[in-house]
Amino acid sequence: MATKRETTDAGVVGNLQRLQGKLDANSADLPHLEAPRAQLRAMLTRFEELSKQQGAMRAGKQEASKEIRTIITEGQRLGN
Repeated sequence: MATKRETTDAGVVGNLQRLQGKLDANSADLPHLEAPRAQLRAMLTRFEELSKQQGAMRAGKQEASKEIRTIITEGQRLGN
């Protein structure tokens, strides 16, 4: 039975993380894959950094949106 190919970002990254773990566990048997293994590790590290940055930006956007709604409400009250 064929497995379903993962298409979500989280699913793809999860698959890559599992692959990284397998490559790390078998690094002694797969020395010819050291360069791609290091590249994959760097990509996964960068992904984690960007995910954290994106989360912080999302939180900042939510705070700004909340403040905008407050200002609009207060402005309408003042205008009335």
